[in-house]
Amino acid sequence: MTATSSFRALIEKHCVTIRQMFAEFRTQYGARSLGEPPGSEAMVTLHTLKGSCGTIGFQDLYAHVAKLHEQLKAWPTEQAARYGFEQKIAREIAEAAQLVDAVKPEDSTLYGRNL
Repeated sequence: MTATSSFRALIEKHCVTIRQMFAEFRTQYGARSLGEPPGSEAMVTLHTLKGSCGTIGFQDLYAHVAKLHEQLKAWPTEQAARYGFEQKIAREIAEAAQLVDAVKPEDSTLYGRNL
């Protein structure tokens, strides 16, 4: 197996890892009480997903996950603001889920490059 084909295989495998990590994040996020910010586990998982997407060249997914990560860090402290925020975050997570479900190796800017 050449270095290029090994790298392609790594990117292909990473598509599975992305799905697993996002599923883990959703489970962790869903385990919190409604209106409460995500716990540290969910934030660490999302941060790790963000970093791995960027490292392996999934730039569109990286940008969306980074935006979601920043939004979650800005969880409103006022109770009245949380309902609308929860709805916004639910939409962002649903959009991220669509991107994650559709991710393919060719989406990586590194796929097919010669090493």
